[in-house]
Amino acid sequence: MDLQQKLDLFQQYIAQSRSPAAIRKVILVLFIFTFLAAFITLGLPFLEIERAYQIGDIAQEDVRLSYEIRYLVSEETKRRQEEAYRRERVVFDRNEEQYQKLMALLGTEYELFHKTAKESPKLELFLTRFPFLKNKKFYSRTLLLTAAEEIRQSPTKISVDRIAEFLYRNYVVLPALLPQELMREIELNAATLRTKHSQENNEDLVREANRFLLIPTLNSAAIDRLMTHMSESRPKSALIRLWLLRAIELFGELQVFSYNELQTIARKEAARKSVKPVWATLPRGLYILRQGDVVDRDAYHKLEIIRQYQKGVRLRALMAYFLVLATVAFGTAYFMYRLADFFRQDVASHLILHSLLFAQIILAYLLRQVDFISQWKIPLGVATPIAFFSIMTSLLLNPRITLIAGIFLATFLFFFSQQEAETFLFALTALFTGSYTAERMQRRTQVWKGAFTIGMVNTILVIASHLWKNQDLVHLKVQIATALLNAIGCVVLVMLALPLYENVLNLATKFRLLELADVNNPLLRQLAEIAPSTYSHSLMMANLSEKAVAALGGDVLLTRVGCLYHDIGKMKNPALYAENRHLLPTNESYRKLGPVKSAQMIIKHVTDGIQMARQHRLPEKVIAFIPEHHGTTTIQYFYHQALAAQNARPHARPVLKSLFQYPGPRPRSRETAVVMIADSVEAASRSLSETSRESFNRLVDEIIQNKLAEDQFDECGLTIADLKKIKESFVEVLLSHYHDRPSYPKMQETRNLELENAILLEKNRQREKTLSQRTELYTSSLLGSSSEKKTNDA
Repeated sequence: MDLQQKLDLFQQYIAQSRSPAAIRKVILVLFIFTFLAAFITLGLPFLEIERAYQIGDIAQEDVRLSYEIRYLVSEETKRRQEEAYRRERVVFDRNEEQYQKLMALLGTEYELFHKTAKESPKLELFLTRFPFLKNKKFYSRTLLLTAAEEIRQSPTKISVDRIAEFLYRNYVVLPALLPQELMREIELNAATLRTKHSQENNEDLVREANRFLLIPTLNSAAIDRLMTHMSESRPKSALIRLWLLRAIELFGELQVFSYNELQTIARKEAARKSVKPVWATLPRGLYILRQGDVVDRDAYHKLEIIRQYQKGVRLRALMAYFLVLATVAFGTAYFMYRLADFFRQDVASHLILHSLLFAQIILAYLLRQVDFISQWKIPLGVATPIAFFSIMTSLLLNPRITLIAGIFLATFLFFFSQQEAETFLFALTALFTGSYTAERMQRRTQVWKGAFTIGMVNTILVIASHLWKNQDLVHLKVQIATALLNAIGCVVLVMLALPLYENVLNLATKFRLLELADVNNPLLRQLAEIAPSTYSHSLMMANLSEKAVAALGGDVLLTRVGCLYHDIGKMKNPALYAENRHLLPTNESYRKLGPVKSAQMIIKHVTDGIQMARQHRLPEKVIAFIPEHHGTTTIQYFYHQALAAQNARPHARPVLKSLFQYPGPRPRSRETAVVMIADSVEAASRSLSETSRESFNRLVDEIIQNKLAEDQFDECGLTIADLKKIKESFVEVLLSHYHDRPSYPKMQETRNLELENAILLEKNRQREKTLSQRTELYTSSLLGSSSEKKTNDA
């Protein structure tokens, strides 16, 4: 068995009909295969095992990243966290409730002091009534006596509330020293001051170190500065100075201000946690080591990052890829099975789809290994020929399959490109562009027009990506060049792969069907020479079927080609068929054979046609029209004869209807079902005596009812609405074909009319001549009488 015979057997095996259960198994196996190919390809970078190099070792091979690593820079993150912790201000509280108590106490004491100063200037009286004045570190005898003298000389009271409010609003008064470390933080960053127990929602305040009054460190110079700050009009007033000191002392005693250690720690920890982790990236394609390099600290650090990354991310990444790809693969398989009718019958379509998906996976993997793409940071979607997949699936299958399967491919490329948004966008756009391009192709040479369209769309997307990412002009030029080369590469791959698929799987592509529909095709020319009426019958069927299939939204080109080749088996014995007997010598042998053998000879044109079609390597979708346009219908003429003969001989062997039925199968597509009806309509229409719309309607209705009675449309999915559209289309074509013409006159009748017309013309000419002569005579007689009258008058 030679290679061609093996290829023919393979094509027949692929094209043979299978049950829905078998098709589901094929879908499951192929999708598992494609899913595993994609999953393994995604997981390959994580399965790479790096050598355990130490500092000072010699690299035995190139160490190059095949994927991008985004890793946490823990040292820098920790440094920033500590800095944020250190820079967060310490927190102090001021107690509004204690402050109100201080104001009340300070006012009471001042009123008593003012009264005492007016009563007596004796120092002992003041010390008795105000024990706090005994604190000689704060209150000197001179200050006390001077303040009392000021009251006696100027009875106007000072505002101790203003003094207390001044301190409360502008300073932090503390009764004891702060730890040195805490004081250094305040000097560096200042402090945050909160207000407690207040009826108002007071915002936090900031207090610098010079606004902290530590009572143990207060001296005369510090009090002088406070006096100046508080009262520029009376900076040397002893009375104000005295009560300023008393207010400071009370602030300390009542602890109006206090350090909030818990809040400080909480805020510092919050500041530490608010620092975002610092991430760095080792780009895909980066060479960590070259063969022969010495491992230095930087290379060793990067190798450690890779090991840690693989250890922590490998399992999670693989699980994520598995779950996402499995979900998308299942959804793709389900929707293709549900939305594409031919996918439930055809194994070749599944082989085409998955081989193209596998090719895309391999191409993407190989392209990612190219240093040029990594060096220029070209998105994987710009370099991968996704439009090749889109054009091929649209031409070999249909655009719906392209878009459904393209979702799986786009998802794979998105993950394979390290989640590049540009790649996902380019993948989706290439699917739409490729489908649009394939739909507009009518000849193989028009593929280059598709390259122009793809190149322009890719260029627009590259420019949009450049504007978004704000890259330099050199990168833009390189990416545009890559996008244009991608478009050209897609077209070249299509031109190389399309004939390969057509020949290996014997596919009925658009281009192949156009070639088969050419009237100069050798097989069609042979049919026209041997069985010219069969050829005319096929052309008329094509006209009928095309319009009906177009109304149903089916494949018009496939239908036309199927009609042209559906009866090629009649070339084996053309005179046996009624349409050819007026042109070929009459063959009456079937009358001697009897009904059964005659029917078998008629049926044989189906098997002869299939054999002849396979010899000429017609696509299986075209070959399907040969048996399915008859289905399992009965040859009524010979079956009727057999039954009549049986009735004449009651004791003869019973007539088996199966001997008069075509072998089938019944139509399994709308196209072959339409051709079945058109075959009967075209033949029956020739015997009609009346060619009106009503007669054509009755004819088509009768034929459709006959086919329905024999259950011929059970496997093709035709609905009542479809049958109505088919009927309307057939009637319109028949009316245009059998239109009324005027009856043309015979030549002799025309000549007789010419003679009659000549005689009439001659008679008219003679009549006009006679009339002219009479007119001249009458005119001359009138002129003669007129001259005679003139003479007589003279």
